[in-house]
Amino acid sequence: MAMARSVRVAVVGCGNMAENVYLAVLDRMEQVEVAAFVEIDAAKREALARRRPAAAVCERVGELPEGLDAALVLTPVREGLDGHYEPVLELLDRGLPVLCEKPLSLRLERVREMCARSHGSGRLLMMTANRRFCPVYVWAREQWGERGLSQLYAEKSGRGTFAHELITNSIHLLDALRWWGGEVASMQALIRRNDAGHELGTLVLLEFETGAHGVYRMSREAGQWLERMEAHGRGATIRVEAPHRAYFVAGEHVRSFAPDDHRWLLPEPERWGFDEQIAHFLACVRGAEQPQVDAAEALRTHELIFAILEAAGPG
Repeated sequence: MAMARSVRVAVVGCGNMAENVYLAVLDRMEQVEVAAFVEIDAAKREALARRRPAAAVCERVGELPEGLDAALVLTPVREGLDGHYEPVLELLDRGLPVLCEKPLSLRLERVREMCARSHGSGRLLMMTANRRFCPVYVWAREQWGERGLSQLYAEKSGRGTFAHELITNSIHLLDALRWWGGEVASMQALIRRNDAGHELGTLVLLEFETGAHGVYRMSREAGQWLERMEAHGRGATIRVEAPHRAYFVAGEHVRSFAPDDHRWLLPEPERWGFDEQIAHFLACVRGAEQPQVDAAEALRTHELIFAILEAAGPG
């Protein structure tokens, strides 16, 4: 694709994530034009049409104009609404590369169908996995290099429950565990649920194919929001306290990284890696980079999560 002109992007789903994260990032980028929106809510469409008169504002994906280069799918996924499945399939059928917010779907068979459609059409489907682009995680992974891994620990906890916690929220760190540890050979899992069936707590013990051990822990009854990761091996330790600081320790040798120390209070999208992930996706659309989290990679993360749910059982 000749890219002397801007990449023309469609944004499908114009809720909080679109307004507060994705559009803020896209508007800062050079050679990117947000050329179209898809939003089912009429009031939001009217507001978008007033604020962005140069863009097409549509109710359905099928109404999108020709001449687009890529699409972002940011529709909601929640109890009773599996909002990514149909838009992604329709966009792939239109020949557009797609960056889709996590998870691809609440149902594994649909994830497999979406990934098969991407593979069969030759059209790029990427899932947002922004911990792979988040500055503190990227720094920590670079410090670790090819050092052998013996143990890997991750936790993502907070207050308040919501449906499908593992697939909609824990997916961030479960994907990061795969990124660091590789594929999983075996696991044991415990999940505690409330009367509504929502996951209150999860404990997963993993053995990676390398022989390293991993632990994932989640509590929705914590006294504070908490996200962290630790890696140990060959006399070294990495500790990530996301999104603000990371440490590398090997005996008396200590290094630390705090991105806010270099720029006073990074914007949230940059702090969490959204900027880099979106830039990476657009570079893939241009043909300048190979995708880090393509459909096959996203599928393996979904399969891990559904394997955890199966291992824990319905209790």
